[in-house]
Amino acid sequence: MMRFYFKRGLRYRALQEVWELRRRLATGKLQFENEQGEIKVLSDAEVLSLWHKGEWVVDESSLGIQADAIYLATPRDLSTFPEKWQKRALNRLYYINAVKPDQIKFNPEVWNKLIKTAAEEINDPKPPAANTVHNWWVKYRVTKSVTKLIPKNIEGFQRPRDYRYAIFEEGGCPRFCVNGG
Repeated sequence: MMRFYFKRGLRYRALQEVWELRRRLATGKLQFENEQGEIKVLSDAEVLSLWHKGEWVVDESSLGIQADAIYLATPRDLSTFPEKWQKRALNRLYYINAVKPDQIKFNPEVWNKLIKTAAEEINDPKPPAANTVHNWWVKYRVTKSVTKLIPKNIEGFQRPRDYRYAIFEEGGCPRFCVNGG
């Protein structure tokens, strides 16, 4: 598990892009800029969601030498999750291991054949698509922790949206506005 705080200069790698944190806006959102000068404005929750899904990876070299900036800790043990979540994560790991993404680059035709063979071995009537296994691999590959394969779209992982700053962003009234828009 990695812990960090949002500070100017913090960088995230996302596929072929690097996003650097430039500032916190008056709305409380974070403003990022990539190497081409493109600007992206995200809430803390959105950034953490991208990071948690593995779509954005913290560039550890941007953390500096401050001891309180990052902590590497042991990830949560799979056995601490409900049994049905454990089974889903292990099933996902099975398919990742079946396609050997470290050895075989993503090729939907090749991967689908490997997935089909793996599904027959365990009698899985509904094997995942190659793109799905690739998405699992993206989440798993950095840490190689099976807990990264726990589905995040299930109850217990969703947080309510913060509507406090919607009036600044959309020019309208947030959901809890008393006097209408």
